[in-house]
Amino acid sequence: MSAELDSELRADFLNESRDLMERLGEQLVELERQPKDKELLNAVFRGFHTIKGGAGFFALDPVVHLCTRRRMSSTRCAASASRSMPN
Repeated sequence: MSAELDSELRADFLNESRDLMERLGEQLVELERQPKDKELLNAVFRGFHTIKGGAGFFALDPVVHLCTRRRMSSTRCAASASRSMPN
């Protein structure tokens, strides 16, 4: 891969990740309010998964690890809250 293409891909990844992180912040707050919202939980999962995939492509292992942990944590928290809340 040429240095120019690598630089362009990294810039795209950083811009997309920045947007996704902003959206994830909002979605996680909303998920605390609505833990039974499966569509919202899936959106959070997809956001972390997208960032993780790009980070893996660039061998950014700490980011991959962080996304995996946050994704799993969000899923567990939502599942726990969903079980404890009345229908």
